[in-house]
Amino acid sequence: MPRGPRAVTLTLSEETRAELEGITRSRSLPSSLVQRARLVLLAAEGKCNGEIAEFVGLSRAMVVVWRQRFAKQGIVGLYDGQRPGGPRSI
Repeated sequence: MPRGPRAVTLTLSEETRAELEGITRSRSLPSSLVQRARLVLLAAEGKCNGEIAEFVGLSRAMVVVWRQRFAKQGIVGLYDGQRPGGPRSI
């Protein structure tokens, strides 16, 4: 029996799917972005949040967050935003 709120259903256009697949194949983009793109592709295939979480290595709650963010903002929502504070120093 599923727990929690119902997962957001994602349907992708051919353009969006191609762009996400390109992101997953990239070697120069941040690994977190590649992980999120892979998450969205799996969600569009109809996988449940638990399966996606196990496959990409995130918690189920984070899968829900990124799935909802993609549904609202599209591919732009998968990128990290600016965070407050100064840049990290080594």
